[in-house]
Amino acid sequence: MLPYYQFFTTTHDITMKIIVLTSRITSLILLSLALGACNASKPRTPAPVVVPGQNAAQPNQQTAQTQTPSEATKPVIPPVDNTANATIKQPETTEENAAASPIIAPVVETTETPEFVKQQQQALRKVVILLPDRPSLAEVNRDIEKGIRAAHQQHPLNNALQLIFIHDPLPSDQLMAKAKAFSPDWIIGPLTKGDIQGAQALLDKQQILLNRIDTPTAALQFGLPAEDEAAQLLAKLKSATRPIAIVTSGDATEQRLLTTLQQQASELRIPVYVITVDKNLPDIRDWLLQTGGIQASQKRIERISKLTNTKLETPPHARTDIQALILLGNARQAHAIMPAIQYYRPNWSILATSRLLPIRKGEVFNEPEFNEIQVLTPPYLTAPTGPETPFEALGWDSYQLLGNPQAINVEGMTGKLFINTSNQVVRQLNWQRIKQNQLVPVNE
Repeated sequence: MLPYYQFFTTTHDITMKIIVLTSRITSLILLSLALGACNASKPRTPAPVVVPGQNAAQPNQQTAQTQTPSEATKPVIPPVDNTANATIKQPETTEENAAASPIIAPVVETTETPEFVKQQQQALRKVVILLPDRPSLAEVNRDIEKGIRAAHQQHPLNNALQLIFIHDPLPSDQLMAKAKAFSPDWIIGPLTKGDIQGAQALLDKQQILLNRIDTPTAALQFGLPAEDEAAQLLAKLKSATRPIAIVTSGDATEQRLLTTLQQQASELRIPVYVITVDKNLPDIRDWLLQTGGIQASQKRIERISKLTNTKLETPPHARTDIQALILLGNARQAHAIMPAIQYYRPNWSILATSRLLPIRKGEVFNEPEFNEIQVLTPPYLTAPTGPETPFEALGWDSYQLLGNPQAINVEGMTGKLFINTSNQVVRQLNWQRIKQNQLVPVNE
């Protein structure tokens, strides 16, 4: 047993050590709190737009350092479920509104609010854009990147968001693996159907594909298919029973749109006359004379003239039961067709797809024959600022869909955006009327 003085000395030493250790721990805690307060008071600077392999000394670049995948960190953000809080909005079709309710894939209606979407977008920190280096896609990739950058600069989702562009010519599965190595919150791309199908097993809900394929995917499918315009063409009709005439050539895009129009018109029980023209020498005069009713009208006038023994000056009239003539071709095709329409003056509405219009904003088309044609118009062509080409508009709108997989309140540059049950983005374009070589809203 220790003597009393030795026991006292040992106990005293232990007590003093505990006091010193407690004092040091308290000092460290106070120092950490002070440093945290200092860091919180510092202003947050916008994160750079990062391009892997980019030299910081290059002009017109927004980053001074490339972040490697090993340096990437992913914030804890709850995943957005495309099916959560969602119901399917089935269009109601009645005899009165059948023409205004074409049969299309139902649109997903969600209970998510714009405030919730804004919170999701403000939480984003890193987005990877896959624009693989493929033959003949250099200009398209450049336009898409330009549109994304412009949207980020003019209407940033938040100032801390980094954009990482990947242009490598790797196989699609390796490209996707490289993108995921950065631990991004979202991925935009790739563009080609081949790249999408090659990486289909790696797709997830936090991704926006820049094309549409035939099968549903976990990722959003966002492209510029002509089929999006079919429903709007039929919705423009004033009658659910009177026939329509569709002018088309053998062009692949026109044929796809024609197939969609015929399917939807058949379900709506709208009769369709298909006028097939030569792609290089389009002419519908024979159709107007025969099926269009001009020749029958001429014979009636001649018969009445003989019966009354008078020469009637009444010009022949086209059929009055046809309610609209729909042009699926481009401006060159319409330029060859419209003189016959103007000569015989059928009392039909003339509707056209966006293929009638110039592709680039600001291009003037001097076509007096197009006067009064009503044409579906992507918003970027009439917007005072913003994208100038369709693929710039595609990039711009893909940026707006980040953190917003239900496309809530997206009035895009490619159109007003909706999501259908196949997880595809559907565009609704604007109706414009051509008036003295200018586009004006139809309601004017």
